[in-house]
Amino acid sequence: MGDADTIDDAADAVALTLTGEALSSKEAERTKMQAEIEAFLASGGTISRVANNVVADPPKKPESNYGGQPI
Repeated sequence: MGDADTIDDAADAVALTLTGEALSSKEAERTKMQAEIEAFLASGGTISRVANNVVADPPKKPESNYGGQPI
């Protein structure tokens, strides 16, 4: 039973290490993004809020399959 505990502890340690690396990577990305935002604002850029119902995709033309089936 001691070997199973050792394997579980090792797996937990690997998972914790990977999670820590992922978190530090995300934190580095957040720091980089914050610096880019501050530089953008410092150069005179502005940030505006977009309404929740605004979408970039224009409406699609409806398709008709009427009569499209073989007899």
